[in-house]
Amino acid sequence: MDPPRRAARGSRRPGPGADQCLLGSHAARAPRTPRSRAELGDQMDALPPVFIHGDCHTDNLVHSVGSVVFCDWQAVGIGRPASDLAFLSVRSTPAGTTVPQSLIDAYVDNRPCERPTVQRALLAEELAVFLLLWPLFAAFNSALGIARVRRRTLDLAERWLDA
Repeated sequence: MDPPRRAARGSRRPGPGADQCLLGSHAARAPRTPRSRAELGDQMDALPPVFIHGDCHTDNLVHSVGSVVFCDWQAVGIGRPASDLAFLSVRSTPAGTTVPQSLIDAYVDNRPCERPTVQRALLAEELAVFLLLWPLFAAFNSALGIARVRRRTLDLAERWLDA
């Protein structure tokens, strides 16, 4: 028997109605949600690559003496600066947790780029994950978690369109 073939990283793409699947009956409220990787990719790639954790979520963060310590460094590498913070937010959303604004502000303020560029890259990164990757994992979440993701995605889409 042949071994199963592994998909190339990032090659799994949701079908044409992925945003409809994610947003459900709310999709009509976001009719101009960006659907192409190219549109979001331009903003995600606006910042130069940096060293990233690669698996930034609450289970890999520990509070220690008034600071945050990152654990589980198996996925480190060079990547998009906004990816860690966006992934933290995406992983937290179904549980109803939000990334503290102070953490977002500290992150944005410590990037060697203009604040609006970093904010737009972060917005694009999080929106891209919700629209292009998250629908594949929706079935592993509760109805409440999916509803939270829908609300967050709509909020991000509105911010994207208003910018």
